[in-house]
Amino acid sequence: MKKIIAFFLSVLMCLSTLGVSVFAETAEGYTVTLYEDSSKEVVLLQKTNKKKDDKVYITFEPTKEGHTFVSWIDDATKEKVTFNNNVIVVGDSDADYYIDWSINSYKLTYRGYGEIFAEYDVVYGTPADDIPVPESVPERDGYEFVEWSALPETMPAARQTVVARWRDTNLEAHFFADLGDAEPFVTVPLLYGDPIFEPDGIPEKTGYTFDGWSFDGENVVSEYELGNIGDEDAMIYAVWTPNKYNATFNANGGAFADGSEKKLISVEYGSPIIFDEIPEKEFFVFNGWTPAVGIMDNINGINFRANWIATSDIYYTVKTYTMGTDGKYTSSDKMYKGTVGETVTANYTVEEGFELNKTKSVLSGVVTTDCSLELKVYFDRKLYDFSYDIDGVKTTETYLYGEKISAPVTPSKEGYTFLGWEPEVPETMPATDFTVTATWQKIEIPDVHTHTEKTVIVNPTCTESGKSYAVCETCGETIGQETVIPATGHIVGEWTVVVEPTYTSNGKKIKKCVTCGVTVEEAVIDKLVKPSEPTTEKNDYSNVVLRIKNKSSATLSYGDTLRVTAEAVNIPANCELEWSVSGEGVVITKAEGNTCEIQVASTGTAMLTVTVVDENGEAIRTDNGEKISDSQNITAKAGIFQKIIAFFKKLFGLNKIIVQTVKPF
Repeated sequence: MKKIIAFFLSVLMCLSTLGVSVFAETAEGYTVTLYEDSSKEVVLLQKTNKKKDDKVYITFEPTKEGHTFVSWIDDATKEKVTFNNNVIVVGDSDADYYIDWSINSYKLTYRGYGEIFAEYDVVYGTPADDIPVPESVPERDGYEFVEWSALPETMPAARQTVVARWRDTNLEAHFFADLGDAEPFVTVPLLYGDPIFEPDGIPEKTGYTFDGWSFDGENVVSEYELGNIGDEDAMIYAVWTPNKYNATFNANGGAFADGSEKKLISVEYGSPIIFDEIPEKEFFVFNGWTPAVGIMDNINGINFRANWIATSDIYYTVKTYTMGTDGKYTSSDKMYKGTVGETVTANYTVEEGFELNKTKSVLSGVVTTDCSLELKVYFDRKLYDFSYDIDGVKTTETYLYGEKISAPVTPSKEGYTFLGWEPEVPETMPATDFTVTATWQKIEIPDVHTHTEKTVIVNPTCTESGKSYAVCETCGETIGQETVIPATGHIVGEWTVVVEPTYTSNGKKIKKCVTCGVTVEEAVIDKLVKPSEPTTEKNDYSNVVLRIKNKSSATLSYGDTLRVTAEAVNIPANCELEWSVSGEGVVITKAEGNTCEIQVASTGTAMLTVTVVDENGEAIRTDNGEKISDSQNITAKAGIFQKIIAFFKKLFGLNKIIVQTVKPF
C-alpha cells in the first residue's frame, strides 16, 4: 500500500512540474447532465464546471433494450431538442436532458410440423399471460399435439419462435437383456393400447440364470402382468440370478492354521471373493495371492496361489523433498532394511535457512511385506525480510532463503549525490533479516547560475496538437521556442453493430476512434430478407456449437486490450465468424476468424457478440429461428485514475494484451 501511495504522489509531483493540474476544480461554472429517460434514475453523461458557450460532446450512441431512440428532451421546457453533430453548447445555467423512447414490437412465431402456424407482433415486455396464443392447434399424422414449448415469461427484445410438442402414437416395447444396456435385446412395434407379450426366446448372460422380465429390473412379472402399452414406449428388463463357482486357495508350500494346504469356498458370479485365512511358512512372510483376489468372473472357478517373500528382503524408503527458490521441490531417495510390522522413524537434519514442513512430512510408519512403506521429509525455505533504509524510511520486501534479490532503484535526494548502499546488497537472500542503508554526499552549489536544460513534452490528442519545449531544471525558466507536435488524428476501429436489422427495417453500424471513442463513420445495414417457405431440403445446423472460451463478465481499464477466443464446432464450409459490440465503452480493434481484440474508449458497459454468418453475411439460424451466437458482458473504466495509469504505461512501454484464459468446454 505504501508503494502505491508513493507512486501516485510521485505522479502528481511530475504532473505539477509539467504545469498540468489533474484535480483542479473551480467554484464557478454550470453542470450539463444527460439521463437515460424521464425518470432521471440513470445518468449517461455529466459534465461539471462548464462555462457559457463551452462545448460538451456526446461520444456514445444511446441504446435501451426493447426501445428505439426518438429524440432528446429539455427537462426545463419538456420540448424536443436537436444537438448538431452530437455537440451541446453550454448556456447560462445548469441543463438537464433526457431521452424520449418508443417501445418496440417483435415477431412471435408459432411453428407446427416444420411450418409457420401463426404469427403475432408483440410489444416488448408483454407478460406471459397477455402474449397471444393460437385458438386452434396444429395436426400431424401419427402424432398427438401436447403443448407449445418455450413460451417466454415476458416478450424479449428479439424475434421469438415457439414450436409445437407432440406425442408419438406409433409405439414400441423394448426388451433389454440388462438394466444398463444401450440397445434392446428385441423391440416389438405396437399401437397405443395394444397388449404387451413376452418375445420369442430368452437372452443369455455369462454366469447368470434368467428369471423373467421386469419393469424395474428387480421384480419379475408374468406375461399376463405386462399389461397394455400407454402413450409412450415401454422399457422392460431381464432379471437374473447369479450362479455360484469355486474359489480355491493353495498355500504353495505353506499351511493354514488347521494344517491343510488348500481351502475352497463357493462365490456368486460377479460378487467379491472374501477369504480372510492367512497361511504360514517358516523363514518367509506372506505377500498376497496370485492372481490378486477380486471378483468371481470365471464360470470354471479360480485357483489362487500364495506368494512368499524372504524375511531378509524387507526394506522401506525415505524420500527427502527440498524446496527451491522457485517454490518447487526436488527429491532424493534412500532405502533402509526393515522388519515386517516394525514401526520406523525417518532420520533428518535441518540445514540453515530451512525448516521442516510437518504438515506435508510423513516421518514414521509400519514396515510392510510388499516394501511399499515410504516416509517423506519436506524441507521448506524460510522467509526473511530485506529492507532499504533511505534517511530513516524503510522499504521492506520478503524473500526466500537463497532467492535472488532484485536490484534496487537508485534513490535521489535534492542537493546530494547517492554514494551507494551500506553494506552492499547481496546477490541472494542470506539466512537472516538484512538491511542496507543509503549513503550520500552533499553537492556544493556554485555561486554563478547556469541553465541546465530539460525537455517538457505535452502529448497531442486526436484533434488537438501538442508541443515540446525546454526549461531550466534549476529555475524553471523557458529556454528557446516551442515546437508544435501535430494532432495524431483518429485511429479508426472495426465496424460495430448498434442496431440489428430486421425483416422490416434496416440496421446500423458504426466505426469509432480507438483512442478517444468518437464515432467517425456510420453505415446502414440492409434489412433481412425473409426466408422462403421450408422445402424438403434444408440445412441442418443442430450440431453447430459456438462458444466464447472461459466466458465471464470482464472489467477493462483505459488503455487495456483484451483478446477473446471463440471455439466453433461443425461450422459449415461456407460460413465464418462475425464479431460485434453493442453498448458503450469498448471498440473492436482487430477481428480475425476465431479471435477478437477490443480496447476501452470510454466508461460504460457493452456486450461482445460472435455470430456464425454465411457467405452473404447473414446469420445462420436453428430450426427455432434463433441465431447461432454467443456473448460476453464487458465493463469499461476510463476515469482520470485509469487514464493517468494508461499514460504512464504508454510512456514506459508497459502496455500489454490481456489474453482471456482458455479452458475447454
